[in-house]
Amino acid sequence: QIALGSAPAWVADVLALGRASALKKGSEGDVRPLVCHEPFRCVLTRTLLAASQGDVTALLGPCQFAVGVPGGAQAMRLSIQKVSEHRPTYVWFKLDLTNVYNTQPRRRALDTLRQAAPGLVSFLSLFYGRSSRYLYRTGTGSFETIEASEGVEQGDSVGPALFAAGLQDP
Repeated sequence: QIALGSAPAWVADVLALGRASALKKGSEGDVRPLVCHEPFRCVLTRTLLAASQGDVTALLGPCQFAVGVPGGAQAMRLSIQKVSEHRPTYVWFKLDLTNVYNTQPRRRALDTLRQAAPGLVSFLSLFYGRSSRYLYRTGTGSFETIEASEGVEQGDSVGPALFAAGLQDP
């Protein structure tokens, strides 16, 4: 039932709760939040994503290097390197948007992904169809609860697919 997007409220609450960690990003001291979920949710997410991988990859198309492209970042880097060797007059820009994963509109990402994987989206809606709650351990050892109503969770195996889907028009 959980894989179909139907679960008792308390089960969805337990599976939706994540443990947040702050990881240093770059040399400026910025942080990136990383969320870890219950192992059962992680395994189920990976299984459902694998079952619809071909449809999701076809939906997202060839203009992205994150989903269904083994070694995608490396392939993109080498492609740019080769093209730049043959086109020395080209100018290249590297964009690193601040906190972009955490500001992605969830509804748009889910609506787009639903076109290729409606079953997967039914499951994901248990978590991304509402505000997320994370436990964050402070430096003093106590825990704080953080809530987020938008964004894709870094650390979620479906994160790259949801993010890429959110960049497309539904």
